[in-house]
Amino acid sequence: MAQAQETASRFSGAFDANLDFPFTDPAWETFSRSVRCAVTSYTDLDDLTGALKQGLFDFSYLPSASLFFLRSAPYRGIASALTPITKSHAQSSVLVVAKSNPSPHWSDLRGKRLGYINTYCTTSYFAPSILLSRSGLSLSQFFDAFPVAAWQGQIDAVVAGHIDATMVYEDVWLARPENATNTRILARVDDLPTPPYQQRRRPIEICGAAAGKGGASGRHLCRLHGFSGTTYVVVPRHDCPTARCRTRGLTSTFRFSHSGQRGGTTTS
Repeated sequence: MAQAQETASRFSGAFDANLDFPFTDPAWETFSRSVRCAVTSYTDLDDLTGALKQGLFDFSYLPSASLFFLRSAPYRGIASALTPITKSHAQSSVLVVAKSNPSPHWSDLRGKRLGYINTYCTTSYFAPSILLSRSGLSLSQFFDAFPVAAWQGQIDAVVAGHIDATMVYEDVWLARPENATNTRILARVDDLPTPPYQQRRRPIEICGAAAGKGGASGRHLCRLHGFSGTTYVVVPRHDCPTARCRTRGLTSTFRFSHSGQRGGTTTS
């Protein structure tokens, strides 16, 4: 079920709770309050996608695969997450089994139990589908696939024997040394797109909002109105009138990463 962090809002956003965007970070909370922004988290991606199809939110952060279902919706992508370890806009997914699993190759897993997060997940659902399609196989015909707990939960399910295999975001697998001790990698899919941030094609104008220590330094984050390829930029406070804001800056300053730690964004 979705949970809204604020109700009286000037603009609103939605995100996939499994992506762990740090909206509870003090800097983000300060920004949200200053611009009256309501953020709603979703664990059901069907509900999130349906809400966005109806144009119920001004912006969203969600799996890249979801954009296929939103190609006719009134949004445009403006940024994508960086991976925390490689600092890349492409991510990798690894197919892991328990260290005790005797299978020498992923093709030996036919009929085995595969755990995934949800059917919108790039790394756990689309990655194995891509891997299999390269050999002319389909996920539904090859694996007994079903949802399990996300990220480390996928790996824990393999170790506990609840599933035989999973494809998981590689940075999650690398985050804990014991994962390499308890599991092994049989295959990988690289160059998968990272989660995108998207907003309405005609964004709401919000200007003059201080965030973090920006106010103390005489600079603040300003949301540009209708400027292609730019979301928020740091501008001197005295240069903030909207007419000038539309002509200043090309570098996004909001920093986030796929892991929920601070990383970076890129504008497109």
